[in-house]
Amino acid sequence: MVKKILLLSANPTDTSKLRLDLEVREIQAGLERSKRREEFEIISKWAVRVDDLRRALLDHDPEIVHFSGHGDGSQGLVLENNSGQMQSVSAEALARLFKLFPKVECVVLNACYSEMQAEAIYQHINYVIGMNTAIGDNAAIKFAVGFYDALGAGRSIEDGFEFGCASLDLEKIPESSTPVLKSKNIKNKNVTFKESTGKRIFISYKRDVNPDEPVALQILQALSSQHQVFIDQNISVGTPWAEMIEAEIRQADFLIVLLSEHSVHSEMVETEIRMAQRFAQEQSRKPAILPVRLAYRQPFQYPLSAYLNRINWAYWNDEQDTADLIAQLKQAIYSNDLSLPRKNQVDLLTLDKSSDLPRPFPSAQPGALEIPEGTMKLKSAFYIERRADNIALSTIAQEGVTISIKGPRQVGKSSLLNRILKAARENSKRVLFLDFQLLGKADLASDEIFLRRFCSWISEELDIEDRVDEYWRKKISHIQRCTRYISRYILKELNSPLVLAMDEVDKVFDTPFRNDFFGMLRNWHNLTLTK
Repeated sequence: MVKKILLLSANPTDTSKLRLDLEVREIQAGLERSKRREEFEIISKWAVRVDDLRRALLDHDPEIVHFSGHGDGSQGLVLENNSGQMQSVSAEALARLFKLFPKVECVVLNACYSEMQAEAIYQHINYVIGMNTAIGDNAAIKFAVGFYDALGAGRSIEDGFEFGCASLDLEKIPESSTPVLKSKNIKNKNVTFKESTGKRIFISYKRDVNPDEPVALQILQALSSQHQVFIDQNISVGTPWAEMIEAEIRQADFLIVLLSEHSVHSEMVETEIRMAQRFAQEQSRKPAILPVRLAYRQPFQYPLSAYLNRINWAYWNDEQDTADLIAQLKQAIYSNDLSLPRKNQVDLLTLDKSSDLPRPFPSAQPGALEIPEGTMKLKSAFYIERRADNIALSTIAQEGVTISIKGPRQVGKSSLLNRILKAARENSKRVLFLDFQLLGKADLASDEIFLRRFCSWISEELDIEDRVDEYWRKKISHIQRCTRYISRYILKELNSPLVLAMDEVDKVFDTPFRNDFFGMLRNWHNLTLTK
């Protein structure tokens, strides 16, 4: 009897790009070369919408259903709507649908965070495979190929699952514990087929510094034999790391956070602690936070103080303390408490020398506080000037200059940009501000579309007639057309100095034409130096 395998794929335009074509091609190639290829019929459906899912099941009545795409955790599987954008389908809706198809033997949800949907569908289908966290594109493909190669060789679904996980191990892809098999034919049916014993532990630390990373790796080695331990070095290329970090912390029983003079200033470590505290409030105090001070004896500063001051912590001074630290952590994981007495903790702290000034009363607060996010007002009393500010403000007064403001998020780049533009206006320069956050995916679809809209945008903001179509008739490159439009039309129409300010230009970083665009800007800068 021929078994039908229904391959469903969805990659909405507003989600990250996946290699679904490669996954389907590899599955087909594996089954076509298998010794039992005559026993399988493959039906492929692309850009699947909700109606397409229901109709495909009705039309083909398959034995195996395989979904490739994105998962959205508790929100469901991600299909497409009529506009090609994402539409989530809940676990309850999927379970109700599959209940109507008793012929289906196995459902494979090859998508991130799909274990919840697998659990719901499993109530009506004998075998369901999902993913308990984010899975990288390459890992998803290798698992699928290993799974269907085994079926093509006549092996069972349970064996196919094991072959899929083994394929990841053989390729040295550290995600073999991500796939989960739900089966009515396995005695302990509500656990993953490949189960880890013990607790789930997340280690938070500052990478590439001493002693943080060496201690983190020693803790990993000591605990991995009994527990499922996650450390960010396990993330493979292509994995959506931010989603994976959040999912791992959400599922963890314990978050071990290593606090040194380096990590207490780490935005990533702070974010992981904040996530853990939020999830603990939502999930019956899980994960529990186990702070470890690495030769750090200063009191925690806000916001770490708000998260950690009420929590017992362990202390590590040097390598001789590693064995004792690991013993304390094992005891804490067993008893949910670190054993260092509070009195000893206080003795370890090095308090700053007290000031001669009296401490203010708790009620003493500034007259008006600002929300600590976003761009700061020009007259904000909380804006702290840096040395780079004076350099930028003096530079903008000159002609033919280019100022590049670089730095991580939330360090004041947009606030500094606003002050630079104010200085430009005070020097009688025309200012044009373009916020690239206003660009959608359609605007960045190709270099031609982007550069045409870039030129039209400039014309509109300067209230100058749009003549983009005229300049785009020239048989030259898009970069040359854009450059001529600005230099030979816009600037001549203005007949005055123009400051072109662009914010959030990192939206262009992920496009294939990023080098061309920033190369064009460099060319504009070089042209100003020769005139």
